[in-house]
Amino acid sequence: MDEQSRDFEAATRAEATEGPPEEPKEEPVPTRTALLLAGGGAFAILAIFALVMLLRTGVDALVTPTPTAVGGEFSAVRQKASEALARSQAQYDAGQYDLALIEIDAAILYDPDNRADIQELLQKIRQAIIDRDGVPTVQPTSTPRPTSSSGGGSSTSASPTAAAVSVSLRPGFRLHSNREQGVSIQVPSDWTTVNDPPPPLGEEGVVSFVDPSEAARFVISRDPLPPNTTPELYAARLQTQMKELAGFADEQSNLIKIGNLPGVLAIYVLNARSPDGSESSVRVMQTYLGSGRTVIILTGESGANQFEGFKNTFDTITRSFRPA
Repeated sequence: MDEQSRDFEAATRAEATEGPPEEPKEEPVPTRTALLLAGGGAFAILAIFALVMLLRTGVDALVTPTPTAVGGEFSAVRQKASEALARSQAQYDAGQYDLALIEIDAAILYDPDNRADIQELLQKIRQAIIDRDGVPTVQPTSTPRPTSSSGGGSSTSASPTAAAVSVSLRPGFRLHSNREQGVSIQVPSDWTTVNDPPPPLGEEGVVSFVDPSEAARFVISRDPLPPNTTPELYAARLQTQMKELAGFADEQSNLIKIGNLPGVLAIYVLNARSPDGSESSVRVMQTYLGSGRTVIILTGESGANQFEGFKNTFDTITRSFRPA
């Protein structure tokens, strides 16, 4: 065997003896690191799952709307209308027609359906009030007018017209009469007249009268009377609205006739500054008179603690009112 063959054989045996070369060994991962890696992976999986569920919920909400009851948005006011109707019926059955009128107006205010039973009770109450108090009658006075005589000349004869019933002047009072204002009324002689005052109620302030100490005032104002609305119904609606005001308390409400005008007289208390600014609560005597398509509002007010000293004066002024 030549020398080259011997060298090849020796190299082959050496490789067989040494075996294949060793691969580098990886360093073992610490336990803490392994736990962190496992936790991070689990958190990522949970985050992806939560995102998928959130998207699915949003899509479902868009596709499937939440069902709502038909007319449910009126359920609360319908309930209030039914409760007011029940109170009105109870007052009507008890013969308390003025209170029944106030409650039936509240039922009308809340009723979104124009219920026939509410309208029917309203008509019954109005008829009961008419039957109780009678229909106001006009007392005519004689106004001369020219008429033809048999001789071709002219003479005068009496023609009945609706006019104010005269009222004798009270001691200590003076007569305020103004045709432009449409007002004839008696007021204390020393009270100051203020034309076109801010109205406490209504659209137009006509005239007011102020006590020398400014502790009391009496205001005449006007407001359009809505169609098919009596002074009684006007007053009832007003009192329903006033119940929402701070400190409001209704002390008296009754039908009244001033001259030939039917109306309602009310006395109530309200949180407001008194005319002289000394009190934070006022007591008011307010009368609502129907005159065609207009309601005439007569308002006497003073501090709540001073009201009794002016009550008779307010009453005298109110009952002396006549359209001029």
